[in-house]
Amino acid sequence: MIANDGYAAMTTNKVAERAGVSIGSLYQYFPNKQVILVSLLEEHLAHVHPVIERSLDELSDPAVPYVEAMHRMFVRLLALHRDANPRLQRALGEEVPQPPHVREQRRRREAEYTARVATILRDRPDVRAYNPEVAAQVLVEATSALSRWLAHEAPPDLDREAYVREAVRLLTAHLQPTRP
Repeated sequence: MIANDGYAAMTTNKVAERAGVSIGSLYQYFPNKQVILVSLLEEHLAHVHPVIERSLDELSDPAVPYVEAMHRMFVRLLALHRDANPRLQRALGEEVPQPPHVREQRRRREAEYTARVATILRDRPDVRAYNPEVAAQVLVEATSALSRWLAHEAPPDLDREAYVREAVRLLTAHLQPTRP
């Protein structure tokens, strides 16, 4: 509903009608549309977290080439967003006002991811970063922005795999040891 009509047009009456429940039943669980949408957003974030965790575990494994681990992370993120409703996810991210607890949860997770990536950049023998903390923040922000764009905003006929390869090249080139 929000994916097609937008936040302003969505009402709890329309949600109840579409769900086939009475408005009173809906209000027992969701007092307003904001709570419904925040619940959907939190559910989406709960699905993203294991994908990121798996990818960070892989990035920290020196047996997996760093570039390959980055590529797999993008592929997983795009698959997650493809399997979800991309229009809904875009609407949730762009139109729904996020309450402080959701913003704080996102900030906390981003800080955790950034700290883990900085550790990975310091520990991996095949990666060199002049400033691992700064490089980690850039990687987290850029990966988030690029994967979100590819999943939600890129034209439908876009060769996503070509863009994933280029994104990985851009995000990893400066981290590779220089060759003599």
